[in-house]
Amino acid sequence: MVIKEDEYLIYLIPKGSTVVGNAWVILRDPVVFSNPEKLGPWQFSPTREGSTTAREVIDSTVYGWGKRACPVRHTGYSAFFIVISDILTCFNIEEALDDAGNEVIPSLKYISKSFVRYC
Repeated sequence: MVIKEDEYLIYLIPKGSTVVGNAWVILRDPVVFSNPEKLGPWQFSPTREGSTTAREVIDSTVYGWGKRACPVRHTGYSAFFIVISDILTCFNIEEALDDAGNEVIPSLKYISKSFVRYC
């Protein structure tokens, strides 16, 4: 809730207003995300010297702002890193093989009648 009247660009924000950040727009900023509908490792490198990376935008947007920011987001990142490290250490991740021993490449066709979206 806004504690005193404020002005942002051409907009007047009255005292007592509730301001909600638009994460959908922030996470699709073309300056930071060259192709926001496609996830790729290139999105996590700076677009130019000293510019904001996708990781910084995601950290500051997805997990909330200010007092409402997720207090355990760093723990979540660490736990995720440990889980992925364990999987890569303990398992051989390879292409599936058919009966003849040939690699089976999964189809990337979108299945629309599913709870889970497969690209």
